Amino acid sequence: MNKLLMMAIRWLGWAVLTAVLAGVSSALFLLGLDEVTHTRLAHPWLLYGLPLVGFSIGWAYHYWAGDAVKGNNLLLEEYHQPKQRIPARMAPFILLSTLATHLVGGSAGREGTAVQLGASLSDQLGRWVRLDGDDRKLLLLMGISAGFSAVFGTPFAGAIFAVEVLPAGRFGLKAFLPVLAAALLADQVCLLFPVHHSHYSIGSLPLWTLQTVFWVAAAGLLFGFAARLFSYASHWTTAFSAARIHFPPYRPLFGGVLLLLLFQLFPGSTYSGLGIPTIL
Repeated sequence: MNKLLMMAIRWLGWAVLTAVLAGVSSALFLLGLDEVTHTRLAHPWLLYGLPLVGFSIGWAYHYWAGDAVKGNNLLLEEYHQPKQRIPARMAPFILLSTLATHLVGGSAGREGTAVQLGASLSDQLGRWVRLDGDDRKLLLLMGISAGFSAVFGTPFAGAIFAVEVLPAGRFGLKAFLPVLAAALLADQVCLLFPVHHSHYSIGSLPLWTLQTVFWVAAAGLLFGFAARLFSYASHWTTAFSAARIHFPPYRPLFGGVLLLLLFQLFPGSTYSGLGIPTIL
């Protein structure tokens, strides 16, 4: 009993520290995101900076980011086959590059930023308290959960997302409680700042009938197919550009030019930035 109690206290302590790091960094990210989005909408000419900003981000990552250039793949590698700590520089790199991308209209999203912020900062915590092995894995799960939760204001989704992406290993379902605690606390820490999460109204829910179940299942298949198609296209584009553009900073430069041309074909702000107004 004493052993279980000490373990619970230790995990709760890690959850609190992880939540503070993820919550504060996520709040700064969301506040910065609002600022750069308002700036871009007020100054549409900023879209023309896409190629230059793309090249600058590519240059910075190529020469100064080290292993952080791998992004989410580095988190997966360090979870399944740990070799070294996730570099502390991953957090500022992903934060600043995402804000810079949104400033000029790129659709960088928030998921990758949330995950990398939470995981990289929690791994630094593991360095300070000298955690390794399964303890470090649990801390990474907490970081991912806390980052996702704080950025989107969805603690339960954040906890489920973390244990879906990275299997909990020997901890099993027991890992879900500290992971959920980190998510819940990170959300509350983030809300201490003047941040505003997006809310989506779905109105009244339909009655559950056989027909409803059929359409939900059909929609789920279509959503899964679309996600699979996007994943395949993303991997193919990465491999294609790497094979033909050997200097990495030129790839986001070319991507910026391509996006700029598409923005000219489809004017307006529908496809730039997060696209939340269109979704709403």
